[in-house]
Amino acid sequence: MFNQSLWKGDTNKFFDAKRYGMVSQLCKYTSAACSTTHRLYWHLCAPTTNSYRRLVPGYEAPINLVYSQRNRSASIRIPLYSKSAKSKRIEYRCPDASCNPYLAFPAML
Repeated sequence: MFNQSLWKGDTNKFFDAKRYGMVSQLCKYTSAACSTTHRLYWHLCAPTTNSYRRLVPGYEAPINLVYSQRNRSASIRIPLYSKSAKSKRIEYRCPDASCNPYLAFPAML
């Protein structure tokens, strides 16, 4: 799992209290970019055959290429632990523990 948030100074640019999941339009654009380029860097995020064996329905695996605030099977999840502006982020849930972070993180950013 990879958490992303964008800050400018002391302001979290992913927070907007009036929208779905309390995320801004910029956050939606970021999650859409992750969704559309998902196939391009999947080989960096899940490099082994065991990476794909974990993607089974019913085990809270990221099997749906959507973003959601409560759905554990969504590949991009918006956590709702707190309503604070500082805690607003997205979780990209597709990377596997076997990926090389030096290659996967710049590709996801």
